[in-house]
Amino acid sequence: MRTQHYTTVLKTANAVLISRIERNFGDYLKDIILKLEENSQESIPAILSVIAREEIDLGDLSTFIEKQSALIPSLEQVPTRLHALLFQLAKVEASWDNCLAFLASENFDAKSLTAYLNTKPTLAELSRHAIPNDEKASTLRRFLIENDALQDAVYRTYVQGLPRHFSKFPENLGTGKLQILIEEGKVAFSHENMSFLGANSDLKVLFVTKNIKQYLDNESTFAVDDEFREKLLASDIRDDHKLAIIRSMDLTLLASLPSRAGAVGPILDRTGADMSVLDTESARAVIVNSAPISVQISLFNKCQGILGDGAVREILALLPEPFSDIKTGYYTPRIKKTEKNIELVKWLNSRDIISSWSEALFSDEIRINLYRR
Repeated sequence: MRTQHYTTVLKTANAVLISRIERNFGDYLKDIILKLEENSQESIPAILSVIAREEIDLGDLSTFIEKQSALIPSLEQVPTRLHALLFQLAKVEASWDNCLAFLASENFDAKSLTAYLNTKPTLAELSRHAIPNDEKASTLRRFLIENDALQDAVYRTYVQGLPRHFSKFPENLGTGKLQILIEEGKVAFSHENMSFLGANSDLKVLFVTKNIKQYLDNESTFAVDDEFREKLLASDIRDDHKLAIIRSMDLTLLASLPSRAGAVGPILDRTGADMSVLDTESARAVIVNSAPISVQISLFNKCQGILGDGAVREILALLPEPFSDIKTGYYTPRIKKTEKNIELVKWLNSRDIISSWSEALFSDEIRINLYRR
């Protein structure tokens, strides 16, 4: 009688008692049920019986419903006027059918459904079930994907469960939600959708990297510049894709763009690309601006065939020590003995940039003998 008073009354099947309560149910609810602090275990039939009464004050109904631990299984037996209240109080079972029923209700309220979807219990339960894929559920799928008021983590979970891809980005979504849609691959890659992202280059880069093969297959049809391509080179895509992007760039500009040269150089080195696509100035730029030094030397070796002696000496002077010490003079530079460094001194020697070289006897170094003048 303290935890489920009305349920217990109904179980007595005492017609006189039940009739007495029914005659003044509003008073019974206010003066007895609501004053029993522990009365939170009413049965579903008892709860449905209470909320079906139109004469009861809405505030009293709200207090009663909020106290109950049981969740209403379905909206079918709930008066339309209480649909929003049940979602506001999270007192309806989490199911996509109930969400669809609420969306179709005359009492639908977007804020109430959004708040409900944002709760942890609702998210945990709904994420266990597939979002309906039929046409009747299209309003539900649109409500989810267009809902900028959902918390980002919650939005991502629901988006992951969407059974269909969308042809266009929804209007009025914030950057965070657009990023989630791109990361989860839920919007088709197209010129129209690229244009929709406007001046947000970060989202555009992300959109391309997530659809890199489609982009490269139709690259000439997208109006992007080399600044955008440079950003793609810094993204998480395969080196063969990066090399394809480099082939579309104007490499003659690298001499005046150190940052871009430093991005291009390591990719050319890793992929074993044909360096003949570079002219002297662009080759100088990728060597000088790449990092670390091992990459610089590797590029130097690969580009030496397109560099004149004067360019070689200029590049050596711009490298970090001890490589910058490889010039004319009485000094004997020593560099670490590596496969790339041995290749370097061999061709420097063959081109008379240095006098000779040898491997040090008691250290892991290469001794370089310079021309004195």
